[in-house]
Amino acid sequence: MKKSFLLVFVSCLSLIACNDGKSGNGIYYNDFETMGYWSDSPKIVRNIGHSGTFSVFTDANNEYTEGFKVRMGDIKISNQHLVTATAWVMANDVNAKSQLVINIDSSGKSIAWVASQTQPVILTPGKWFELKCTLSLPNNLNPDDKLFVFGWYNGSGKVYYDDLLIKVE
Repeated sequence: MKKSFLLVFVSCLSLIACNDGKSGNGIYYNDFETMGYWSDSPKIVRNIGHSGTFSVFTDANNEYTEGFKVRMGDIKISNQHLVTATAWVMANDVNAKSQLVINIDSSGKSIAWVASQTQPVILTPGKWFELKCTLSLPNNLNPDDKLFVFGWYNGSGKVYYDDLLIKVE
């Protein structure tokens, strides 16, 4: 029971850590440094980072990275029309496959999503590259609809993600 509570608590902290204190203006950032000290998630690794010590990854055993989730009603921007996510990605094999995903969920169903593949971006093993993904938001979003941003394994190798930046405009 205590372990289940701890897991839920750590998951909540991971979402809080995504916010750089600018949620009112639709900008969210996570470099995974805070999470690295607060979470024992196996998806957070030490000593492999773009801007610091920690990053997250996808591989055959970890289909999704730690991610970002927010209710659309909690983003205090009128006339939201675009979401842009940027992450720094790295792999030790240029053929490793993962993707950065932006998803809008309404009542448990995906109503809009887009993904950017890492494979054409990662050109040199062991080097960090910027990956960007942009989604035009559908009209008539409800306040309870949710925005998700995460890395998703789709094929081979291990891909690291760091410095996730999300802008809602």
